Amino acid sequence: MKELRVKQSEKALQQSIASDSMPIADYVAQERARETEKQLQWRIVKELQEEGYQVLVFAPPGSHGALGGSLPSNLPDLLVKDAWTVPIWLEVKTPRGVLRKEQHQMHQLLHYYGWRVAVVRSPEEALAAVVGDEIKVEVR
Repeated sequence: MKELRVKQSEKALQQSIASDSMPIADYVAQERARETEKQLQWRIVKELQEEGYQVLVFAPPGSHGALGGSLPSNLPDLLVKDAWTVPIWLEVKTPRGVLRKEQHQMHQLLHYYGWRVAVVRSPEEALAAVVGDEIKVEVR
């Protein structure tokens, strides 16, 4: 039953895209602009896991974290590691998202203690930050 609903909604989406004069790339960009931080974070987690990285989610957006407040509230959202790279903390922000002062201070503290920290706004930026590619990623 669930599979049928998914197929029906995909068909409705395709029909609505086909009836619009907007190119598909523009439609996708528009949808991504409306994406919440929670949706973006889960897309990033999925992409990183598909690439073979271990991803620890410390505080899913909209929650107080799985450890019930036993960790500092301003830790970045994700800790990413694989067999070859140094772990990196990722702070997930939407394209319009801004770091709070406390988050910025936590990033500086983590950096001081030798951790890599990056603010990412897409799965592509997350992958680039993890592998250390030279793209425009907010690194603290």
